[in-house]
Order: sequence, then C-alpha cells, then structure tokens
Amino acid sequence: MIGWNMRGGTRVTLMLLVLAFWTMSAVAKQDFASPSSVTSAATGTEENADGTADKNDPRLSFCRRWIRHLEVNGRWQGLPKLPRFNTAEQQQAALVFGALHLGNASQRMSALKLLCEAFREKNVDSLKQVLADSNDPEIQQTTIYLLGLLQPENLVDAFVPFLESSRPELRAAATEGLGLQRNRRWLSWSPPELILDTSPPIKLGWLDRTNRPVFRRSKLPADLTRRLQTMMIQDPDPGVRQAAARSLIVSPPNDYQFRYAEWGVWIQPEEGPLRMTELILDEIPDFVHRTQTPLASFEKHFQYRQFVDKPVVHMTVDQPLAVQLQVSLFYGQPWFAYPKPDADFVDVRQRSVFPGKGLNQADFLKAEFSEFQLLWQRDPEFPTALMDPLYGYPFMIQSRPRYGSTDGGMGAEYRAEGLGLRWQNLILSNRQPSAERLPDTGNNPLHQWWKDLRQVPSSWVQSENETERFLYYDGPTLCRAPSQVEWKDNDQIRLSFSLEQWGRKAENRFEDPVRAMAIRLTPDGNLVGQQLTLAADQTVMESKLTWDIPASQVESAFLEMLQQDAGLTVAEGKGLLDAWRKAFLETPGQRLLVRLPSYIYDQFCPLEIAPYPTERVRVGLIWHELPH
Repeated sequence: MIGWNMRGGTRVTLMLLVLAFWTMSAVAKQDFASPSSVTSAATGTEENADGTADKNDPRLSFCRRWIRHLEVNGRWQGLPKLPRFNTAEQQQAALVFGALHLGNASQRMSALKLLCEAFREKNVDSLKQVLADSNDPEIQQTTIYLLGLLQPENLVDAFVPFLESSRPELRAAATEGLGLQRNRRWLSWSPPELILDTSPPIKLGWLDRTNRPVFRRSKLPADLTRRLQTMMIQDPDPGVRQAAARSLIVSPPNDYQFRYAEWGVWIQPEEGPLRMTELILDEIPDFVHRTQTPLASFEKHFQYRQFVDKPVVHMTVDQPLAVQLQVSLFYGQPWFAYPKPDADFVDVRQRSVFPGKGLNQADFLKAEFSEFQLLWQRDPEFPTALMDPLYGYPFMIQSRPRYGSTDGGMGAEYRAEGLGLRWQNLILSNRQPSAERLPDTGNNPLHQWWKDLRQVPSSWVQSENETERFLYYDGPTLCRAPSQVEWKDNDQIRLSFSLEQWGRKAENRFEDPVRAMAIRLTPDGNLVGQQLTLAADQTVMESKLTWDIPASQVESAFLEMLQQDAGLTVAEGKGLLDAWRKAFLETPGQRLLVRLPSYIYDQFCPLEIAPYPTERVRVGLIWHELPH
C-alpha cells in the first residue's frame, strides 16, 4: 500500500511538471519577433484598460526572472537564457518595458541596472526611450545621469525641458547631464570607475575611451550658459545650485575675468610642534573645519619643521563663475579649512620641481621623507578625519581620490608627495549674501583677523551651504624653509637661500631676486626696519642692519614689498598685514620676513584650478624670529 501511494505520488508529480512545462511553452511560443508589439498572454493586450501594464506580460516575467538572478547571485553575468528572448534586441526591449512598467521602484531600477550593465554603451537608444516615456522621477533622474556619462551625442534638446521641472532633483539632473556630456575626465586615459548611487547601485565600470564625440570639445550655447549661471546663484534648492556649478566648470563662459590672489606665512616653531599647534588653534574660529586627527596625536604624526599658517585665497570675478580647486602641502597635511572641502586626497606623483634644470631628487627624497611615504599607508588614523568618498558628485559612489601611482615605471619612482584638499565646485559671485549666512566669529579678539579679511574687496565664495569672502586652509609640512638666517653681534646678519633640499645643485640660480624686510620693535615702542635684497645670481648675502626705515614708513615699505614685485593689490596687501599686524609690528622683538618667490610657493603648495585664472598671484612670507 505504501509503495502504491509512492508510485501514485510520483505520477502526480510528473503530471504537474508536464503541465507546468506545457504552460511555459505556450507562453513562450507567442510571436515576439517584434518586441515592441508584444501582447499580454492573459489579456491579449499590452496594457489594461486603465493604461497600466498587465502584471502577467511576458516581458515583465522576463525582467523578474533576471532580477531574481541578480538578487541571488549578486551579479548580472550568467543571466539565464529564456525562449523568445534570445537576441540582444529582444532583451533590451523587455528591460526597457520593465524599467517603465514593473510594479515597484526597486524593480524598475533593477531593470535599468540590468539594461546598463549588460549592454553598456550599446543601450543608448533604449535609455533615450526610457527618458521619453517614464513617469518615475527617480528613473528619469538616473537615466539623465547615465546618458550624460555615456556621452553618446549632443543631448541638449533632451535635457533642457527638465530645467523647468517643479522637482528640484530633475532640475539638478538636467544641469548635471549638460556638464557630464562635456567632462573629458570620464573618457581620459586613467578614468575613474563609475558607480551610480542608486538602489541597487548601477556599475558602469570604465567607459570605452575610444569613442570621443567631437561635440564634447564645444562649450554650451551662450544663452544656456547664462541660464545655468542664474540657476547657480538663484535657484532655491542648494542641490540645483551645486549641479549648475559643476556643469559650468567644464563649460565656463567665454569672456570671464578671474583673479586668483593667495598669500600665506611660513612659521618655524621654536617652542616645539605641539605648542605651536596650540597657539595656532587659539586663533582659529570654532566653525572652521578640522581636517586632522585629534590634537593629542599631532606630535605622533608630525615632527614638522614649519607650519604654513593662514594661507588665504581671495578670488575676484566679473560674473558668476564656478571653480574647481585642489591644493596640497608638499610633504605636509592641511589641518584646517573653510569653506568645507568636498574631499581630501593623497598626492602621489613624481614631478620635476624646476622643469629643464637637471634635477636629481632621488637622494634627498629617500633621506628626508621616507618616513612620510610609509606613514599614510600603515597608520589607520592617518591622514585625516575628513572623509567624503563622493568626491563632489552626490549621485556617484567613488573611492577616495588619489593621484598618481606608487608602482613607478620606465625607471621613474613615484612617491607620496603630500596630502591635500579638494573643493569640487565653488560658486563665486559678487552678490553679497545675507548676514545670517556668514559664520559668526564672536567677540574673541584673537579672531579679529577673520573679520578684517572680510573687508578686502573680492567675490563671495560659496560651497554647498557655507559662504565666506575668502577661502582658507593651513597645516604643517616636513619641508625646511629655503631661507636660513644667522644672527651675529653688532647687527650683522647672514641670509642664505638654498634650493638643495628640492634637488637643486649648488650652482642654483633664481628666477627673481629674493626680497626681505627686517623689523625691530624695542620694549619702549621704537619701531624701525630695513629692506634686504638677494640678487638672482646670489645664494648668500651678509649685511649690517642699519635700521634706516623709521617707524612712520615701516608699514608702507612692507606693503611696497608685497605689491611691487609680488603683485598683491593695496587692499590684499593690507589684509595680509592686518591679519599679522600684532605679530609683525606690535610685538617687541626683531624678525626677518623673507618673501618667497612664487615658483617656490607653487612647489610648497601645489595648486590645480579650473577654469584657469586670467590673473594669478601667490605670495608667501617666511618668518624668522631673530634673537633679541
């Protein structure tokens, strides 16, 4: 009896399997020769009476089957082959239908993911169809990003209508798409791996850089550029403003005027690095972003030789302009910054400090900075606490920005040269923000320098929801100052300026004279000064200080040193002096301030900026405190 029941059960099971197979075959045998004309097996029509797709439509069944495979296996490779969906055209048409008509948002996004990852650059027409027919804002937004990244053709006409959308996410996507199509980075020789931050994530990987449409080298039409400038400044949604800025960076206006003026002071600590850090912290307002590890670990990470204090950047434009800026400290690390950067990065590269001068960097690099090369690789706390893997593009997932390679090649040695900060899309305009948008410096007299710098005429700088009159960063470096001072009796001074630590041999020559100013303030308030000049063909000078500049002319002589050769305006030079007035002119003692040539400043603080300024000035001072 038991055996008979088992045999009967087996027969029933076989009958059920045959019935299921027959049903599937009947559905599969319908005519799918033209996928666009596929009808529902249940209703005989593509859509129900209310316009919605029938849930039993075989194209939707096909999509669900592939989506289940994706969920179980975690990847689209090895997708099952289904009858009547054997060709790429049939599969793409079914996935397009699924992205438009599947029952929930996650399934629609999964269909879009399969469409992109399985067919990559071959799915452009399918994506255009999804964009034209979809009513799902999230699908529309993602499709615009995908078309912008794939850069198939000039899609201005397809994106522009979304600039009028009542949904800020669609306005942002449209402005983003216009810029993405013209961003050469995605098809460069070392492009990033592209992953969209969707659910589930869409992985485009590395795009085919062999297809480079000509239109990408052209800028946006002038009327559309002005429209994006208006959106960048006036749109009520911050996401739209930032997206417009990113597009304008890669397609700036043709006639812009952009002045970039930066200055900073190099301080060599006399009381130890940790004490110097504490003194500098006292002068920094609380709202400034700390990009470093806790104070207790400063000394562990850096036995630094000097501190680059208060590098301040004034940027002046004649019309709204979006700027992308990144700066690093040569064998150093920015510790503070405002407005908030979008990302930090490790600068890994080998560069010639002075091109064409016959440099030999290997020996001093190994001797001086081998510890730095290892530090960022082995210490989990290092380099910074500021981590933003989105790299300024909120719709993408990217790994931490890093430049260059440590592997080397063709006989070259590539090394970690420093750490830096990146502002992905700064918005510059001459439209003064409301007072409540500026950070409050409070009444602390140590923070007065920040208030004073707001009086320097320049454009306003906005990053996300933070606005200021200037950009600020600072931090320590392991580099020694190129200037060395020896103080002798009877006011004898020996000033040497050497580039040997940069790999320059003894016969070094400078592009410009090195100018310096000695300042003395006695305890009874007597202020005097003297200017010194080291000629371009000199490396050492000795002089007796005669203190021939009286108190009434010390300030004007100092400003003249900043303006005549360095290029700062009167207001910019006065802003520098006001920020350092107490230390330079009102503290008893004697000090030598050496103006750093601009090409040395560029090596201390490597800068990359787009669009390139029409006027660029960088002024550094090395502060040597002399014996009393």
